[in-house]
Amino acid sequence: MQRYVGASILILFSALVSFFYPRKQGMMDLPEQETEQVQDSAPTVVRWQVLQKLDYKNNKIEDESLRAVINKKVRVPGFAVPLSDNLRSVSDFLLVPNAMACIHVPAPPPNLIVFVSLPDPLSIERLVGPLWIEGILRIKATQSIYGSSSYEMENVTIEPYNWQTAQDNP
Repeated sequence: MQRYVGASILILFSALVSFFYPRKQGMMDLPEQETEQVQDSAPTVVRWQVLQKLDYKNNKIEDESLRAVINKKVRVPGFAVPLSDNLRSVSDFLLVPNAMACIHVPAPPPNLIVFVSLPDPLSIERLVGPLWIEGILRIKATQSIYGSSSYEMENVTIEPYNWQTAQDNP
């Protein structure tokens, strides 16, 4: 039980922090377009509504908007759920659509969880609150203590989610 205390504390802290952000546009709000290419060299902004279209039981992609972003550089908003109890640094985490996603039972479905493995550990403070995660999106089933994921991201960069920037990139 004590083994998961550190991750649980971080999740609860992230949830509390997220409540104090002004509500302008949520990460799960359905925009006009579910994916958007901002510039030719920029990654595609992907919303959770697109990721949810994967048939995770059969690993089938039946939607063209999802097929268009697999194995491509994408940008996904979400919250990090650390997969270790180290309160100083994190090298593996789950990206989920909301701050409370992985501490409730049952966990979200696998098509709403992205596994992220970092080559170099990050300070845990960089993972508190809402985030933008940018990297190559792949379909890969992964099991963890907090749930199964259908996706993984490689070569990631992480930055805080900025509500004003989010309005510029719906």
